[in-house]
Amino acid sequence: MRPLATPILILILAALAVPPASAAAPALDAVRRLELSRLERLRGPALDPVALRGEAVLVAFFASWCPPCEREFRVLKKLDAAFRGRGLRIVAVNLFESWGGRSDEGRLRAFLDRHDPPFTVLRGEARSARLFGRVERIPTLWLFAPGGRARLHFVHAQGAAKAYLTLAELEAAVEAALSGSAPADPAAATE
Repeated sequence: MRPLATPILILILAALAVPPASAAAPALDAVRRLELSRLERLRGPALDPVALRGEAVLVAFFASWCPPCEREFRVLKKLDAAFRGRGLRIVAVNLFESWGGRSDEGRLRAFLDRHDPPFTVLRGEARSARLFGRVERIPTLWLFAPGGRARLHFVHAQGAAKAYLTLAELEAAVEAALSGSAPADPAAATE
């Protein structure tokens, strides 16, 4: 009877260590704001981690080789123009650029030149991916309300019908985040 008690105790302790599903959504807290501000800036304005505390922040993870990221960048640029000066900060984090062992700085520069983003673009790291809910696919997008609470999470899942969010979907989510109201249907924008 004793040999069976140890594995059962280990299983119970392991189950208790798993965070609840609601804990999966990160907040844009001081640690994550500092992480963003310490990453290498590729384009756009520098980030002040203190200033980010009072803004809605959209964090978009992308790579230059990702076809849905091309479309998403066009949408993000329009979103930035629509909300410039209204309390939204867009931060794009380049991640998985060397996926499959094919790193190409020229491809990344061409992507950024083609899109000419007016928002901040950073070079992400493995730590960045872990801090933002273990980002494993791109595009992945998080929208945080001015207080830091996650308001929207979108992941382009493999084989999903929806590859990126439309401008209208993002505008509605940003308006809701800025006003403090609940999004119309947060599950509709999550893949």
